[in-house]
Amino acid sequence: MNIGFTSDNMGKVEKIIKKWKPKGCKTEKDYEKSLVKFLHEKMPDVKIVQQYGTGTQRIDIVVGEKVAIELKKGLKTTSAYHRLRGQLKEYEKNWDKIFVVVCGAVKDNLKKDLEALFEDMEFSFFDPDCRVIFK
Repeated sequence: MNIGFTSDNMGKVEKIIKKWKPKGCKTEKDYEKSLVKFLHEKMPDVKIVQQYGTGTQRIDIVVGEKVAIELKKGLKTTSAYHRLRGQLKEYEKNWDKIFVVVCGAVKDNLKKDLEALFEDMEFSFFDPDCRVIFK
């Protein structure tokens, strides 16, 4: 059910993610389950799908068939950063609204690179509305 949910609800999803306080999570899957549970609690009338597949892609969470959430446990290597960039480039083909939620440790230089990527996204890299949240 998607009562009253549109792509304009990205701000609501962002506020919910920012309020989410993951506890006892050790793996990326633990964080994903925790966030899905929290989203269900805060948005009971909105369809939330975990591990949503489309074509050759699999996005971690989809909210209301409009907002995609890619969740990462930490970001510690340059190769992980480049993999994420590649994933996002693919996701932009199918989603208008994308969140990247990074939980745990992030190397300072990679955090700066990721923040810069999202600051510049409207000019060069991404067409959809993309945001990053560090937890």
